[in-house]
Amino acid sequence: MAFERLIMPAPYRNTATRSCQTSCVRGFEEFRFLQDVAGQDLFAHLAWNERLAPLTASQAPVAPVNAHTHTFVESEGELSVTHTHDVSEFFHVKTGEITVIASPFVSIHLRGGESIVIPRRHLHGSIVTSDECRYSLTALN
Repeated sequence: MAFERLIMPAPYRNTATRSCQTSCVRGFEEFRFLQDVAGQDLFAHLAWNERLAPLTASQAPVAPVNAHTHTFVESEGELSVTHTHDVSEFFHVKTGEITVIASPFVSIHLRGGESIVIPRRHLHGSIVTSDECRYSLTALN
């Protein structure tokens, strides 16, 4: 409504308003693009949450040759606040137990020998639920 009443008639006023119209239309188009990106991202997160389950050994991805793997040993209650990464991660629990939080309503409990892949840019966190947990994170891409 505002677009039709305020922006569309602007070119008929003067050169300055034509420039304003161009900027406004560009702003609307950029906002629409960002909404599309946000929608796609939301659907990707929801799909990941729906299929969240430990991987079997045969499902575990093969890490790239130069992959960086970090091993952590943490005590019960150790918390990793929710965050994202620019790469997908292979999350493998060696010993102990940990809960990986994928959203406020979705989490997965992993025990020694279990693993998951956390897709790049997917929000996640974790909390150790056993006396001690040893796990590794390997960057996949």
